[in-house]
Order: sequence, then C-alpha cells, then structure tokens
Amino acid sequence: MRALSSTQALPDDCAVVDTAWLRRNLEGDVRIFDARGSAGGLELEEGEDGAGGAAGAGPHPTALTADYDAYLEGHVPGAVFVNWTRDGARYLDGGGEEEGVEEEPMEEASQQSGGGWRRRLPRPRDCGGGRRPLVAESDPDTYVPCFEARGLSAEQPVMVYDDGRSMTAARVWWSLLLFGHPQPCLLAGGWDEWRAGGGGSELYEPCPLKLSTTFEAEPQPQYRACAAEFVAAAAEQGASAAAAGSRPVAVLLLPEGWHRDAAGPLPPGLRTVSLSELVPAPGSPPAEGAGGAGARLLAEAAAVAMAAEGPRRELQRALRVRLGGALGLPELGDGVGARVSLASPHDASASACVLGAVLRAAGHNDWAVCDSL
Repeated sequence: MRALSSTQALPDDCAVVDTAWLRRNLEGDVRIFDARGSAGGLELEEGEDGAGGAAGAGPHPTALTADYDAYLEGHVPGAVFVNWTRDGARYLDGGGEEEGVEEEPMEEASQQSGGGWRRRLPRPRDCGGGRRPLVAESDPDTYVPCFEARGLSAEQPVMVYDDGRSMTAARVWWSLLLFGHPQPCLLAGGWDEWRAGGGGSELYEPCPLKLSTTFEAEPQPQYRACAAEFVAAAAEQGASAAAAGSRPVAVLLLPEGWHRDAAGPLPPGLRTVSLSELVPAPGSPPAEGAGGAGARLLAEAAAVAMAAEGPRRELQRALRVRLGGALGLPELGDGVGARVSLASPHDASASACVLGAVLRAAGHNDWAVCDSL
C-alpha cells in the first residue's frame, strides 16, 4: 500500500475509487480534475443498424466536446476543469509520423482483408469537422506547464471524474499515467453518482495563483502503443490464431451494437469486443449500476480497489479470469500473460482507456492504448 499525502492509503494498482472514498478524502491533499464532455458517438439514421444499414449509408459520427458550461453550473468542491480535447492532447495532422505507418503487415495476415481497413473504422468528428485522431501530447514542454497551471504534482494524488457515462475522464486518467503521475485515479459513477449520493457542489473556480505547482515525473511510454505496434500485434496473431503466453495481442473495442463486419473485412487475428461483452453477468451488483457498460466496469474496478486485502485479491483473480475469457487470453496478471494493445477510434480511445483502467485494477499492467490508429 502507498500512503498518498494525508489521504487514505490505496493499493498500488488502484485505478478507480468510489464516491465514498471521495467523501472521506475531499478535505485531504488530493487534486480533483473535472473532465466532463462527450467522446463523440455514432448516430444512426432511420433504417440503419450496427451492421452498416442501408446501402451506401453509414452511421454519422458526432463531435468530441468538453463541457465547461457544466463545470460552471456546479462541480465537486475544489475541482479544476480540464478540457480533455485540448489539455495534454492534440489532433494528429495528416501526414504525421503515426499517420504514415504502413498497413501492409496486418493486411498480409489475411488474404480476405482489403486495403485501407484502418480508414474504414468509425471515428468521431474533430474540432474542424474532420476525423483526425486525438492523440496524447508527447512533448513535456507542452503538457507539463499545462498541468502545472492546473495544480498537478507527482507528490499529490489526483482524481479525475466526468458525468459517469461519457468515459472522457478515462482518457485524461490514461494521459496522466502516460505523463508519469504515479497513481492517478478515476471516480466511478462520476458527477451523477456524486450528486445522487448527496455530494456537495460549488460554482467558483479555484484561484490560478494558488493552483500553480511543479510537476516532475518520468514519462511512462509503456502505456502507449503506436499504430505500428498495434498493426504488428494483430499480424502476429494472424500468423498463429492460437497465440498465447507472451505474444502481443491487439484488441479493437467496437461501438455498442456493432458487428465485426460493420467496417468491412478486418484481419482475422485482430480481436474485437465491445465493453458490454466484458461486464459481469446480469444480476451481479456491478452490472445493476447506472450508466453504460463502461460505467459498470469502472464500478467493479472501484469495488476491487476499495475491498480489504484478502477479499481484494480474490476479486482481482475473478476479474482477471473473466476478462481473460472475454479477450481469449489464458492468463492475465503482472509477470504473466500477453502485452495487450487497445484501440477504440470510434470514441477517441475512451473505451480503450476504460479497459486499461480495468486491466490495471485486475492486476495486469502490461497493456497500452493506441490513440493513433
């Protein structure tokens, strides 16, 4: 257990906390980020479905947004607003280093795959109306001053929340992990659950002069997979469908209600799953919570983190077994199992970041998010 300043000690692999933890530690030494917004979505016109709908028509992507207005209308006391589409993030310009990754290695994994499969994947609209990937900033000279101005310190615990449904906080959580913060946490249930449980609200913003800190931390690039790594992982799987052990694994998170063939032929070695396929069986407490599949998974991760040591280990083991079964992996856990590369271009990596947080809660830390696919 790592004691974080004056806050309640958390397990080293804690990624998600619940609102009860926040109530106990609200007056403690914890930085709180409000990252409410929308990770986009796919709107279907009448007559369309997740398999592609009418001939020549497809789902229409909605835009990525940050909800500063909601923050001004009320937020967790002491929370600082973070624009998840801009703070520590940027849109990848056409012709960038990630955009230039060749697709042939994965395409060669299957004679059934047509070229350009990556271009067929659904994507939300960016700030300019295009469909450029939103990637985490890689230059410390850019992201360090940005978050120092918002009060981020490696010596202080940080907790990120959204509305409880949008999963935008997961994207910020992953960025903070990537930037080197030792233990960022997500709030399960987010703002909606906080308020439903009687949590307080305030309207004013913290004084910028009181927020300024120094953020000194070594980046953790192992939590990010470039497009080339993702493509290579799927190609290796394709060469051996029964790949297990330490072989890398590429997992594409699909929009809810979508089928694998909705984006056209995909390499057979690419594992596809939606978050709803990972939730506990109906009737179990986490599955009965409010919100979508991502919210229910984060609620389960929080239950694992908040449990006493003995029960927590058993809950972790059960979570690893269930995730491993859904992902087709015989083993998960630190020191065993595959490196798992995750991608969800349809929601700017939000679903991938949620699954990363759940894998971390389950005790499997050899994972990475590919935000440039």
